[in-house]
Amino acid sequence: EPTVRFSKPPVPSSISGGFAQDYGGYLHRGVDFASPVGTPVEAPAPGRVVKPTNDGSFGIAVCLDHGDGWYTLYAHLSRADVSVGATVESGQRLGLTGQTGWNSAGLSLGYAPHLHWQFSNSPSFPTDISRSRDPMLYIGEEDMPDNELRLATFGVAPGQTNQAAL
Repeated sequence: EPTVRFSKPPVPSSISGGFAQDYGGYLHRGVDFASPVGTPVEAPAPGRVVKPTNDGSFGIAVCLDHGDGWYTLYAHLSRADVSVGATVESGQRLGLTGQTGWNSAGLSLGYAPHLHWQFSNSPSFPTDISRSRDPMLYIGEEDMPDNELRLATFGVAPGQTNQAAL
């Protein structure tokens, strides 16, 4: 299991797609934040920038290796501000939100601009949801007693995140 803890969500935006949300038989493997194009995306924890496996669906994306065998992905960016091999600190800007990849006008699935934040044990971000975790549950100190309290601290209402499918 992951040991990394996140200081906050990567963008100050509301959740538009929860973890394990059912999209017609497809369980969402990340958390989406509705964000206007150009919203700064900040690293919620330190890490090293690595190249994610990207079939084009992520568009412009940044992947962080947190050193514990777990990785975070920041997808659909309009611009990446860090390069592979760079070390980043918590709070450092990774890029700007956008609408690239399967979220782009050319491949529109009807999605508005948003940041896709995924937390997985592989930089290939496999489709097997058991290899991903809800990143919202790793915000704050490890000994915070109540996940709902932790989420409320960051303005997330109960039910906006879903771990029940696991």
